[in-house]
Amino acid sequence: MEIAHKIRLIAKSRTFEFYAEMNEIAEYDERLFRCHRAFVVNLANIRSIDKKNRIVLFDHGLSCSVSRRLQKETIEKMESLRQREFPN
Repeated sequence: MEIAHKIRLIAKSRTFEFYAEMNEIAEYDERLFRCHRAFVVNLANIRSIDKKNRIVLFDHGLSCSVSRRLQKETIEKMESLRQREFPN
């Protein structure tokens, strides 16, 4: 049985579980963005976004949903972050 409001953070090498609010997590760093009511993603770790199926894809076969309403903003924020990190 899962406990309500328990956050599961999936990092590259570990998984952590703790209690927090989703909006609190998203405000912690500019790379973090709440792309769905159930998911906060690290924009820097997104490999691609499947627009048709509204899925965010990460390395190692991991994925999560992106809401229809937030899909465009997720893509814009991801591209903006990449441009700042890797300028032409």
